[in-house]
Amino acid sequence: MDKDASDIRAEIEETRAELGDTVDALAYKTDVKARMKDAVDEQVDSVKQRVSNTIQAVKGTISNAMQTGTEQADVARSAAQTQMQSAQSNMQSQMQSAQEKVQSAQSKVQSTMQSTMGTVMDNPLGLVGGAFALAFLAGLLLPVSDVERRRVGPLRDAVVDRAQDAARDAIDRGKQAVTDAAMTALQSSSSSTSS
Repeated sequence: MDKDASDIRAEIEETRAELGDTVDALAYKTDVKARMKDAVDEQVDSVKQRVSNTIQAVKGTISNAMQTGTEQADVARSAAQTQMQSAQSNMQSQMQSAQEKVQSAQSKVQSTMQSTMGTVMDNPLGLVGGAFALAFLAGLLLPVSDVERRRVGPLRDAVVDRAQDAARDAIDRGKQAVTDAAMTALQSSSSSTSS
């Protein structure tokens, strides 16, 4: 047992420290109030940590949701712009097509009118006869006085019958000329649209 005094003193100091720790531990075990306070503090710290973690998780979720919402809004905005551009292009195309059809119809009407005017110019007596028939029919629509009935009477009836026949013939010829002109215009428009 060759221990020197410094080793023995070191062992004594170590033993004292251990005894002090043991006494402190025993004192802590007997101090219920301090142990309860420490347990409550640990629980409070644990709850604070969980609340902090939950808040961080919620913030992350909200941030992700906002980012996703922004991305989806950008995609929707882009899709809407694409659809709007497509609709505008389609509308412009339809308007251009409608304008072309209107111009084509105008030229066909002008052509038909020129053709009809040519027919009328070639047959001015038919035009005069038609105008006379219309004027006569307009005259027939006017009321007849008693004096006219007595003096003109039967002669009027004969003239009216002949005029009505002539007017019917003129109207039939006019209808036929208009029908022919319309058919010619339709045929020319059908052939120009099919080309």
